[in-house]
Amino acid sequence: EIIIGSASPIVPQVSTTNVACPGGSNGSATLNLSGGWGTPYAVKLVKVAGSVETTILNWTDLGTATSYVASNLSAGNYRIYYYDRIKNAPISTAYGYNVISPLIYPICAKFQAFTITEPTPFNLNLTNSAAVCQGDTNGTISISPTGGTPVYQINFYSGHFANANIPVVDPTNMTAIGTPRTGVTSGQQVSATGLSAGLYSVLLTDANGCKKASNITIIENPKGQVNATA
Repeated sequence: EIIIGSASPIVPQVSTTNVACPGGSNGSATLNLSGGWGTPYAVKLVKVAGSVETTILNWTDLGTATSYVASNLSAGNYRIYYYDRIKNAPISTAYGYNVISPLIYPICAKFQAFTITEPTPFNLNLTNSAAVCQGDTNGTISISPTGGTPVYQINFYSGHFANANIPVVDPTNMTAIGTPRTGVTSGQQVSATGLSAGLYSVLLTDANGCKKASNITIIENPKGQVNATA
């Protein structure tokens, strides 16, 4: 009598954490495997763009592990290929772990697809108006932010950020204008008014703590110029 055994199906469970900030890369995916012929499993993570797959991680010596974490992922479509051990030792590294093109047991190589998302890009929608006359304090800066994860906090400052792409408030060169505007919704306009000519900046912080900043220069009309309407 010949008895042919069979393994239970491999059961994959994937949980993901999406990217927190627009353009970020702090997404993650956790894969838990059970079933099949058991450990050791082989796992390969690829990012999919159309018909092109780019390998992100390739784990082929996992011992008795059944849970695998991939971190620092950007937004996009992914596949995790997984493959259990060949029944009965010795295990062939050349064949048993070839998860993309398994040569001996092609039906045993499977994948789980998942998607990592990110918030839409920030758009500050900034406008500003010049001081009407020299020495006037009637310039304005307005912002109607969208993107990221509302709600927002908006801070206005006199002075420029050294690098608006990586905004760090320098207390020696920057002074807060008024109090932070909190609870700002997407598309809501908030303004700083009563501004003289000079250097200014605005800092947006969204609900995830992501930041977007911009430097603004308020000018004043040249000496002697008069704005008039007929």
